[in-house]
Amino acid sequence: MKTNYLLPLLLVLFVAISYLQSFREGRDALYGQVNELFVREAPTWSDSMCDIMNIPYRGHFDDEQYRKKTRHGIIGENGAGGIDTILISTRFYHPPYSQFRIDTRATFMMMSSINGQKSGYNLAIADSLFALTLAREGLNAEAAIEWNARDLKDMFPTEDSLWADAPIVLTEVSRELEGEFTTDTVWIGWCDHGWLNAHVRIPASEVWAQMRLFGGNQFAAILLALAAWLLVRFLQVVYMVFVHTTLLGNTCIDLHRGVVYLWSGERRTASGNQLALLKMLLDVAPTYRLSKDAICQSLWGRDTKDGQALYNTTVSGLRKLFVTEDESLELKTLSREGVELLIDKSHLNKARRLHYFIVIALGVVKGKVE
Repeated sequence: MKTNYLLPLLLVLFVAISYLQSFREGRDALYGQVNELFVREAPTWSDSMCDIMNIPYRGHFDDEQYRKKTRHGIIGENGAGGIDTILISTRFYHPPYSQFRIDTRATFMMMSSINGQKSGYNLAIADSLFALTLAREGLNAEAAIEWNARDLKDMFPTEDSLWADAPIVLTEVSRELEGEFTTDTVWIGWCDHGWLNAHVRIPASEVWAQMRLFGGNQFAAILLALAAWLLVRFLQVVYMVFVHTTLLGNTCIDLHRGVVYLWSGERRTASGNQLALLKMLLDVAPTYRLSKDAICQSLWGRDTKDGQALYNTTVSGLRKLFVTEDESLELKTLSREGVELLIDKSHLNKARRLHYFIVIALGVVKGKVE
C-alpha cells in the first residue's frame, strides 16, 4: 500500500472539514447575535412607532394607585364605528408600570390593526428599525418581521375569565423572505396577546468574512490528521508483521514483497530463484525438505543433470541471503537427494514477533518500507 501521499491527503481532507465546521459555528454565532438583538429591541418598537407616526400617549402614574388597581381597561374602536371597552382583572395581568406602559402602546396599536385603523402595528417600521439595528452592529443580514395576534375581546369575554387558546385573528409578514433562521418569540401587549418573530438570512460571504483564518478547529484537524496517519501506519505494520510475514528461525520472511529481515534489522531483497526456493521450503513446513529433482523441475523445468549449476548457485545464494547470519538455521545439502532446512530451537530468540514489529515499524517511519 503506497502511503507517501497519505498524510498530505489527510491534512487537506481534515482541514477542509474543519473549515466547514467553523463555517457552521460562525453562522450559528451570527444568528445567535441577531437573535439577541431581536429579543432586546423588538419589545420597544411600539414606542418607536408611536413617535414616528405621531400617535400621542397620555396618562399619569401614581405608584400607590397603580398598585391598588383591581382591573385594567382599554378602549378602542371596533371597526364598525363603535367603541369596545375591554376589562381585565389584575389577577390575570398586573406587571410593573414601566412594562404596563410599553404593553399598553403595543396593545392599542394591535387592536387598531385588528379593527382596520391606520394607527395599527406597522410592520414596515418594525422591519426598518430592525434593519437599522443590524446595520449599527455591523451585521450584513436580511430579516423579515412576522407578527401574530389574538383579539383581547376573544381572550377576555368577561373581566374575570380568560380563554388562553383564543384563535389567532391576524398574521402578517413584513415581506417574503426564505430565511434560514427564525428568532425566538417576543411577546407583546397585554397578556402577551401578540407576538413577533424575525426570519433571518445571512449570506455565506458574511459568515466566511467573520471567520478566523486559523483557529481551534483547524488545529484539531491537523492533530486528527496526524493521529489518523499514525493509526494507518500502525495498522499497516500490524498487517505486514502478522499477515504477510513468516518467522523462520530468527529471521522474518515477507514473501509478498520478496524481503528478508535479519535480526540485526538489516533488510535484504531475495532474487527470483532464491525467493522461489524459499517459498518451496516454506510450503513443505515443518520438514523443510526438498529433493533436488523437485527443485530443478519446478524452478527451471530441467532434470538434475542439466539444472545442477543453477541448483548450486541458488542454494548457495539462499545461504548467503540469511541462513549463515542466523545461528538457529542450517541449510543442509543432502547428497544426491536435495536440501533440508534445520531449525535449532535452542537458539531461537525471545519475543521475535515484537522484535520484528519494531524493526518493520522503524522501516516504515524512515520510508524504507511501504
